[in-house]
Amino acid sequence: MMQSLGDKLVKVEKLAKRSKLRRLLHHPVKYVFAVGYRTILYPLMKKGMSVKATTFFETKMHLLLPAATDIYLTGGKSDPSEIRLAKFMIQHVKEATCFFDVGAHFGYYSLLAAKLLGESGVVCSFEPSTKNFDVLQQNAADQKNIHLYNAAVSDTTDELLFYEFPALYSEFNTAGIEQFEEAAWLTKYQPEIKKVSSIVLDQLVEEKGYKPSMIKIDVEGGEYNVIKGLVNYLTANECVVIMEYLSEARKNEAHKKAVALLTEMGFSAFAITDEETVKKLDNVEAYIASLQTQSENIVFKK
Repeated sequence: MMQSLGDKLVKVEKLAKRSKLRRLLHHPVKYVFAVGYRTILYPLMKKGMSVKATTFFETKMHLLLPAATDIYLTGGKSDPSEIRLAKFMIQHVKEATCFFDVGAHFGYYSLLAAKLLGESGVVCSFEPSTKNFDVLQQNAADQKNIHLYNAAVSDTTDELLFYEFPALYSEFNTAGIEQFEEAAWLTKYQPEIKKVSSIVLDQLVEEKGYKPSMIKIDVEGGEYNVIKGLVNYLTANECVVIMEYLSEARKNEAHKKAVALLTEMGFSAFAITDEETVKKLDNVEAYIASLQTQSENIVFKK
């Protein structure tokens, strides 16, 4: 199955690299609808459009356009960093294991993990946004091995202020809005400020008996608090952590602190290469700067 899924993901990658004209010709009706909605209707309505897509791993998925337009058009997340992460998961998520998806959004990686680890495995998906969680629930409805938590993940069990953006920017939902204060789009697309509950993963694994072998973290500035709330488990167990690391321009102090804490616990950082291998990094910050990108998924393992 791994090779088959890998081949299908390559098709997503090739489609994502094509010109706009080639992508239009590949799925003309879907392309015109998705791009037209994003560029014409959404700026007027500022309301998400519910649609369904089929992922490259053949799982049906609910989406809220214009977020996840790439999944709608290609069957997968098409950013190079996301392609590399999916390739890594296909190679390293094992059957009958446990996968934590911290910052699940609509559940793309939760669904991929559920496919890879099978019915005897467990996926725990954590998503604090009410709107995103509604879509996540729809996607997990037929997945008996996905357990959902509508909560933020932190180092304390408190209520947190949470900034929930309109659909176009819903992947940027965050408990720390500082990184977006200079973004031009923020004046036009203001977030709703809500209070959300938080959970601590060390407490959860002790209470539920979960033993995650891989944890994906994408929480837009809350990374350090997630890791801090999991120190006991990570210290005592072999576990792969995949963390989205933001560039310095995005005010990445939380990411720097998270890397320092992981290093203290004996973890080393690795880049996922285009050749589907991992390369050890001596300096994560320098690597991110060399990519000239806003974010990259970095692997940490002992």
